[in-house]
Amino acid sequence: MDKNKSWIVTTGDDRPIHEVAKDLVDAGLKDVQVLQDVGIITGSAEDDTVAKLRKVRGVKDVSADLSINIGPPDSRETW
Repeated sequence: MDKNKSWIVTTGDDRPIHEVAKDLVDAGLKDVQVLQDVGIITGSAEDDTVAKLRKVRGVKDVSADLSINIGPPDSRETW
């Protein structure tokens, strides 16, 4: 069973985002996507890897990527 979860990494502007992404991969982040215009990197990793990700220079925050379902139009349930 896959223990990886999706994560959103917010970066600062003190390092190029692609350098931060490389270091995140080296720290264990997989399936990396760099969203340069907004300073975000997404990827997947196990829970115990997150502490390493947070220590990468240039990382401001690492948060779980939660899925949201707003439901079909006119639906009473939104979550």
